[in-house]
Amino acid sequence: MILNHHQPASKEPTVQALFYAVPGDRNGSKIRRNIEEIMPEAHIECHTTVGSLKDRLLHGLDKKTVAVVSITSEEDLIDTYFIQHLLSKVLLIVVLPDRERHTVAMGHRLHPYFICCADGELARLAEVLRSIARHERPPEPTAPLRNPFEAVMPTNRTGVQHDVRIGTAKPIPRTYPPGDRHKGSAPIFPWKQAIMELSRNQGYTGIAL
Repeated sequence: MILNHHQPASKEPTVQALFYAVPGDRNGSKIRRNIEEIMPEAHIECHTTVGSLKDRLLHGLDKKTVAVVSITSEEDLIDTYFIQHLLSKVLLIVVLPDRERHTVAMGHRLHPYFICCADGELARLAEVLRSIARHERPPEPTAPLRNPFEAVMPTNRTGVQHDVRIGTAKPIPRTYPPGDRHKGSAPIFPWKQAIMELSRNQGYTGIAL
């Protein structure tokens, strides 16, 4: 489902905002108000399903685009993971439901421009939206939400909007838990097992976890 918010303006807006939140998201209304108040000149589209957001991203983006994705569950996070190649086209802001290690790790797999938590950090969302409106770099995430893969995986914090095609990025070397036939020590989190299973069921190949 898509809800379009047309802001009255004397000229064509140069920026657009995509906002994703499920209907039951208790923070959805507040996040949407933040976007509308801080970026009043933007054309804002609200999406309530990942499928709707995916369809929109498959179309051309002729303006600078900010996407605010509010995650409410692990299932929601996994569904969003499967459109990460499309989210690379926009300045992605991810709002996580908690600060659990595996939630934060999975959130960073979306390669966000900025990441924060819905619990007490919506003020930081407003701060980063202002930085985008002013063409400034975003503030650093709070310590519990920093990228655990920072040494091996870059995060898009440049403010540059890319259109990355599937298969162009080099896969990150995988690691495995002790006792596996491969060497390594990284744990397999529930979301990773779910993604691997969904990948097999839906015929996806070449997904780097």
